Amino acid sequence: MFRGWFASDYTDGPHSGLSVYYIELEDGSHGPVDNIVAGTQYTGKTKDGTGIGSSLKTVHEIYGEPVRTLSGVVTNPPRIWIVDIYCINQKHF
Repeated sequence: MFRGWFASDYTDGPHSGLSVYYIELEDGSHGPVDNIVAGTQYTGKTKDGTGIGSSLKTVHEIYGEPVRTLSGVVTNPPRIWIVDIYCINQKHF
């Protein structure tokens, strides 16, 4: 099965550091948003005030425990990453 994405990368302005990935459909059109990535320079926040730099404890206090947690290690540069997955209004966050 074919799977591709069309990405909108914001490099300037209030959304700088945000990338939005849309599923690329077989007919060449673009479907729904499949992934959103916020880089360290992104200064946006959720309506609850969480964003880049918010502590894991704060996020869990606001949203509760996640449906699922993924983690791993990136070797270059060395760092550990954690992804908490929440399902809100039938959408994963």
